[in-house]
Amino acid sequence: GLSVGLIACLPFVFPLIINSKFNEAFNLIPILVVANIFNIIVSMIGVLYSAHKNTKAIAKTSVISAIINIAVHIALINIIGVYAAVISTFIAYFVMALYRLHTAKKEYFEIKGNGAHAR
Repeated sequence: GLSVGLIACLPFVFPLIINSKFNEAFNLIPILVVANIFNIIVSMIGVLYSAHKNTKAIAKTSVISAIINIAVHIALINIIGVYAAVISTFIAYFVMALYRLHTAKKEYFEIKGNGAHAR
C-alpha cells in the first residue's frame, strides 16, 4: 500500500525535493522500493529464524544473497551502468525472500486456504 503510494506520488514530489542534477535517480527509486518490500519479507522471516535460534540460516541466506548481489552487479555494471546496483539489489532480496519463505513454510508454519498455522 504505502510503497505503491510512494511510487505513484514520485513524479510530483521528486522535482520538488530533489535537485535536477539527480534526475537520473528518478527511474531507480521504484525498483529500490520494490526491492525494499522483499527486504521487509526477509527481515520478518529473520525474526522467525531468530526466535527459533536458527542463526546459521540467517548467516547462510545473508551470505548467499550478498554473493548474488555482487555477482549480478559485476555482470551488469558495464552493460547498464548504475542500474546494475539497483537490479542486483532487487534480485538478491527477491531470491533471499523466496528462499526464506520456502524454508520457513517447510520448517515453521504451513499455509492453508484459511491462513497460516504454526507447527
